[in-house]
Amino acid sequence: MIQDYMLTESRATLGRRSTNDIVLTDMAVSGEHVAFTYEKKIGIVVVEDLGSTNGTKVNGIKVRRQVLQSGDLLDIGKCRIRFLMNSLVPESHYLHASEAGSLTAKPAHADHTEDSPTVPADFPPAEGQPYTPSPYLRAVSGASEDIILSKVVTTVGRPGIAVAALTKRGKGYVATKVDGSADVVLNGQALNGVALSMHKGDRIELAGMAYEFWA
Repeated sequence: MIQDYMLTESRATLGRRSTNDIVLTDMAVSGEHVAFTYEKKIGIVVVEDLGSTNGTKVNGIKVRRQVLQSGDLLDIGKCRIRFLMNSLVPESHYLHASEAGSLTAKPAHADHTEDSPTVPADFPPAEGQPYTPSPYLRAVSGASEDIILSKVVTTVGRPGIAVAALTKRGKGYVATKVDGSADVVLNGQALNGVALSMHKGDRIELAGMAYEFWA
């Protein structure tokens, strides 16, 4: 275990340089590797890769920008980090970083590739139930980042090809097609002049992109 870090500020950076909020002395970690943005009003934390050399993985998938869920595992350099949220105190979001091998025992010039194995670390169980973030669209394929649904109406897609509007109604959301010549498909059904309610895990496909709805 290297360190625990509580995310209480709106933004925190992680990297090898001493100017970062979270410092990991691993040569496979870039000077400024990732940034964590804490949106207190809607209760979510977003991780964003800052153009690192070796990239950032969440649950084994390389990402550029993504909303984090409690229990997500991040691979950064030769370290594995677990992100935890506390349902009782949303401000108490922790990063648990564990060495996947002794960093001090590795030479500073050791090579590192994306395919280098990361040994899973043992982490203490999270206390309480996971804190539920605001609804969002999780990128599945063809899209580089998640979309946070923080507005009454959020549009997604490519103008002229296919655009959908996700509108907040009561405690839920409905999806409708608003532009484009191609279909917007929700769970295999084309949205042609109809508005369909969205439920957790629903898949929406449009303009070569696919998302899953999480609430």
